[in-house]
Amino acid sequence: MKRVLFLLMSVLAVAAAFTSCKKDKENAYTVKLLKTVTYYSNRYEETYNRYKFEYDKQNRITKISDYYTRTITYDGDDLVQVVTTNNDGYIGTCQYIKNGNTITFTEKYIYNGDNYTNTYTIELDSDGLPVKQEVERSDNVNYFHVYEYQDGNLATDRITYDTSREDNTETHTYTYDNEKSALYYCQTPKWYLILYLNDFGISNNVTYSGGTYPPRSSYTYEYDVTGFPVKRTCQTSGYMQHSEGIEYFTYIKK
Repeated sequence: MKRVLFLLMSVLAVAAAFTSCKKDKENAYTVKLLKTVTYYSNRYEETYNRYKFEYDKQNRITKISDYYTRTITYDGDDLVQVVTTNNDGYIGTCQYIKNGNTITFTEKYIYNGDNYTNTYTIELDSDGLPVKQEVERSDNVNYFHVYEYQDGNLATDRITYDTSREDNTETHTYTYDNEKSALYYCQTPKWYLILYLNDFGISNNVTYSGGTYPPRSSYTYEYDVTGFPVKRTCQTSGYMQHSEGIEYFTYIKK
């Protein structure tokens, strides 16, 4: 009997050691960069690659591939250009000029043979987070954003349109969990991540996003042993519809 117990304890000790080693090995990779996001829709029973990310040696995003391909260029610490293309002939170029805490840029793009130009002015706070953004569009639908934060995450985005609209103000709010977001270690300037990838969060993971008007979405997550999200389920409601989508995250370990 003692021999049986000894053997059982030995097996359990080996299993515990294996699990501990596996976790220690995983924890050794403290820096993870989001590599791919694969989306599955229960509603339409389809799967597609939503995003694929590429990085430079400084852990900054250099390319984002989905329906569009965004190629990002840096000069020193500053993000200075984003070129966006797709297979339907869309070509867009944004040149960014930073002056102190202000970033101005003009977006020029060609779509269906027509040329468009939008002008943006972004005001940053001392942490490099955008607090205001003014937009002048070629279709004369002009508007500006005011952003508020909590614990480094975007909490509120208020959008005010020009007086040509009766419903000229909208408010979007966001809540988060306490785990590291998929973009936690990404070194791309935070203002760009917030303006273009905020649905992944910056410090933590979005658990709810909704505005003055539908749709509204709630998110739940599954995490790996280091606390990074590997699966996200999104429940979206609004406009008499309800849908569920599942996203799977993979990472580059550094």
